[in-house]
Amino acid sequence: EEWVPDGSFDFLHLPYDFDRRRFRGYGFINFISEDHAVSFSLHWHEQRLRHQGVSENSNIVAADTQGLHALVRSVQLHLRNRVRGDRYLPRVFAGTQRVRFRSVLNLPQSGQRS
Repeated sequence: EEWVPDGSFDFLHLPYDFDRRRFRGYGFINFISEDHAVSFSLHWHEQRLRHQGVSENSNIVAADTQGLHALVRSVQLHLRNRVRGDRYLPRVFAGTQRVRFRSVLNLPQSGQRS
C-alpha cells in the first residue's frame, strides 16, 4: 500500500518468515532505472512506513542481487515450492500492470533467445 505501481519499478518483494508467521522486516524493489532508485532512496530513507504500527525507520541500501531476472531466480531458489498461494510471492509489474509471479518464472534471461 505504501508504493503504488507507477512504472518506476518492476519487482517488489517483502519476504515472509513462515516459521514465525510474519514478514521479515525488509524488502526488495527492482527499479527500472538508476534515477528511479535514487529518487526512491532520497524520499524513503529513514522514513517510517504508515501502515506498519511501531516500525523502525527504513534503511535504504543497494542489494547484492540486481535486475528482475536475477531477483526472480533468487526468490525461486529460496522458496522451493513452499508457497502454495500468491499472497507471499513477489509482486512483478509490466509498467503499472501486475504480472503473476509464477508466469515470470518461465521468462528467458536477458540476452537469451526465447
